[in-house]
Amino acid sequence: ARWRHCAVLCDSKLLVIGGCDQSKVFSCEPWLLDLKEREWRQIKTSELPAPRHSHSCTPIGDNKFLLVGGLGEEGTPLSDVWIFHYAGENSSWEQIDVESRALYRYSHSAVSLNPNEVLLIGGVAPQLIQQPFVVFDISKKCWKPLITSFSIPEGTMLNKQSSHFIDNKLILLGGGGNCFSFGSHFNPFLSIFSSVPIEKLTPNSTTINTIPKQLVASKQQPQRKQRKNVRVFDDMSKEKFLAWIEDTREPFIVRNNSFGSACEKWKDAEYLKKQSGEKLVSVHQGDFRFFDFVTKNYKYIVQPFGTLVDNTLLQPATDSTRYYLRSLGDNARRDPSDIWQSFPELLQDFELPAWFPFDFPNHERYFSSVFRIGSRDMQLWTHYDMMDNVLCHVSGTKHVTMWDPSLAHRMYLQGSSSAVVRIDEPDMEKFPNFPYDECMRCTLLP
Repeated sequence: ARWRHCAVLCDSKLLVIGGCDQSKVFSCEPWLLDLKEREWRQIKTSELPAPRHSHSCTPIGDNKFLLVGGLGEEGTPLSDVWIFHYAGENSSWEQIDVESRALYRYSHSAVSLNPNEVLLIGGVAPQLIQQPFVVFDISKKCWKPLITSFSIPEGTMLNKQSSHFIDNKLILLGGGGNCFSFGSHFNPFLSIFSSVPIEKLTPNSTTINTIPKQLVASKQQPQRKQRKNVRVFDDMSKEKFLAWIEDTREPFIVRNNSFGSACEKWKDAEYLKKQSGEKLVSVHQGDFRFFDFVTKNYKYIVQPFGTLVDNTLLQPATDSTRYYLRSLGDNARRDPSDIWQSFPELLQDFELPAWFPFDFPNHERYFSSVFRIGSRDMQLWTHYDMMDNVLCHVSGTKHVTMWDPSLAHRMYLQGSSSAVVRIDEPDMEKFPNFPYDECMRCTLLP
């Protein structure tokens, strides 16, 4: 069993390449499924591309398939290009010698325009993808941007979509963004783009003209929303909490909570170091106020928890280096964070409020819990979570900015994170549709 692989028809059979299994073991081995006999057969080759998932594999004629990009075992986007030649027991891989930042991407799709050109569409990359449509020329071993006269329909995220090129029309179906393998936004359109005849493609550009059709899932586009205040409650009950999260489905703040002795004890840096000071933690370290997940303007360092406490709680105001801890699971690639397991010495101080209706972590609705500590005067990137979040603010002051999920398509998401870092002063030439004035803001106090 595997997922995030590619599956294409090959000689009346189903060819499956790449993906990962339940243990998160990556592969790039080709397998063939006989659709009549319902039998699998592994195709042996003398060499293989690096293991990956979320790549593209496109038929280009004569039982040849073009493989581009994907996500490698180290979580790094790949840009290599291969051709798989299917010939039964004599099948082989051929690597195309090309290097381009435009090909670094995963969770994209691809279609064959003709036996020599493949169109790459969207995806996720280390930096914001400036060219969402790229044509790769197989014989010349080069790429060129697709020059378009249309804009992508509002509400479309070019990730994980299915794409087809039929009768000189490009059809995009499905796709969206996700976070921690949970779907978070689904494209509400079936988009059909008409194109010029293939024989008129020029060496320097490929042009697709006007969008004639958009089959919209809902009859109306989302209306521009005004900034709303976050509801504040001075008291809460189990019944009120459940009614709000199930019926109202909007953020809210509950003041005057008790989190056990943590509110007092966790102010004391020496106490924190005594309890968990030797524990090694993975920390974000950067010299910028704005941490950017898309461009990664920080680095990961491993240090004792006690050192992190010194670098945050006891950090001099003149120190420009900033630190941020987001706790991870025991196996960061496989396990969600669980603070009850990772910080048992500290969690003995922490209690959920009496009105909270779920016995976390022993409840079926519990997914993960994250321990966060950050330097003063720093701002984290905007991201999209599918799971409901309950933020227990124990110490310090935290300013929170939120957007309605229906605005996800205007947030310039790369995966689950926004490429817009300065949300109060966005570059409106680069991000013209960013809904900077349609947010909800609040301040959390201890």
